[in-house]
Amino acid sequence: MSNNIDVVILGAGPPARGKLPSALKLISMNDKVIEWQMDCFKDCKKVDEIFFIGGYEFDKIVQQYPNLHFINNKEWEAGGALQSLLKLPFNDRDLMISYSDTLFRKDFINEIVKSESEITLTVDSVWKNRYEKRAKKDIEIAETLTINNRNQAEIVEFTGLMLLKKNVIKHLFQLEAKDFGTTLIDLVNYLNSKNFSCKTYDVLGDWAELNTPEDLARFVIGTKAETLSRLDPMITKSKIGKQHYFRVEEWLKNERDIVDEIQKIFPYSKLIIRSSSKQEDSWSNSSAGIFDSIINVDSQNIKEIKNSVVSVVESYKRQDSNSLSGDQVLVQEYINEVDLSGVVFTCDLNTGAPYYKFNFDETGKTDTITSGSSVSDRTVIINRLNSEVLSSDFQKLSPVLDAVKEIEDLLGFDKLDIEFAIDEEGTVHIFQVRPIVVDHSEFEYNFEKFRETIELNLSFFNKNNDESNEKY
Repeated sequence: MSNNIDVVILGAGPPARGKLPSALKLISMNDKVIEWQMDCFKDCKKVDEIFFIGGYEFDKIVQQYPNLHFINNKEWEAGGALQSLLKLPFNDRDLMISYSDTLFRKDFINEIVKSESEITLTVDSVWKNRYEKRAKKDIEIAETLTINNRNQAEIVEFTGLMLLKKNVIKHLFQLEAKDFGTTLIDLVNYLNSKNFSCKTYDVLGDWAELNTPEDLARFVIGTKAETLSRLDPMITKSKIGKQHYFRVEEWLKNERDIVDEIQKIFPYSKLIIRSSSKQEDSWSNSSAGIFDSIINVDSQNIKEIKNSVVSVVESYKRQDSNSLSGDQVLVQEYINEVDLSGVVFTCDLNTGAPYYKFNFDETGKTDTITSGSSVSDRTVIINRLNSEVLSSDFQKLSPVLDAVKEIEDLLGFDKLDIEFAIDEEGTVHIFQVRPIVVDHSEFEYNFEKFRETIELNLSFFNKNNDESNEKY
């Protein structure tokens, strides 16, 4: 039985960056953009068929995904997105349209398919500030629409994701692209002129368009809980423990059900109940350590769970008593038996220079570094350009570095603050991944010059050290 929605991914043009087709760009060690998209769309029970309309490097995509429904737009260099769209066969079903270089959340896809409007558009009202210091060029090339918001005209970015009912599709397929333009914006303007009913969904910056190197990192990194949840299926060289998180609003409405859920997920366990606030660890500021986290909570003790959650929530109120909207509480199993724990910064905090900085202790506790209570912590700084030295001089930290490098590769971003621990079996646990938000724009590095300077300084040190030893 048909669910009455097809999906078409428009990927005929070349990528905004590099030479690899956008659909084949890696977003994790195991997944490509096209796989993320297909997974999101297939998760939606209303979707029937998924089509991919290609052109640029078409054969490369077909070879890797022979079972996908492909359409080759051989005139892709002369045409636009609309010309590609009209290569699609008319199947008398509703149609969801997406670009091949954009990523959305599953829950958002599942939400917009419920729309009854003939046209449903996904827009971004915070588009100019979706990224801190979003490049002027990126803003200039953004596809924009003017919509009415509370009887006022507002310019928003069009994300390319749209849902058209089958009567709209039937109307379009009786025309040619030249009848209404070349871009999807042209299509939207044409449809509006025909008075089809239209609804917009505002994604509020929570999507990714792979125009800049930081797009994916900003899509994955959210609150503490969201970031861990999104990284969990991607990592292979470390472990993110079982977790459960909920919004403060949910707790205030129904704490009893939440406690029941915690006890069901973590039977007979020791827990850590942690902050996961929108006020901490954002791309614009860091509030590390200002909120409460309660360790060693007995999952069988209802009173302990309630008091711990209340403590975390009250710590939010101390910082901002006016709004708890979007704040979360994160619950994880508490790891008590650890060999060492700490944090690693993937660049110099002050200048952004290419060093890994490990700050750790070996007391067997997981919170001494982050709480500032350690009295026996150690610091190890490693040149990113010669990081293999870690395996010989500080072997215990070597698996942590492997885990950190994997996370950097997955995110395509190398300015991170990562909280970790190694348990007694040698497993690396990741407790937090957040961006380093210090402005390093006044420091720019030529890495080849950086390497040469390091080597000259090392040579100078070794030479003078040898001469000094000869004197004595």
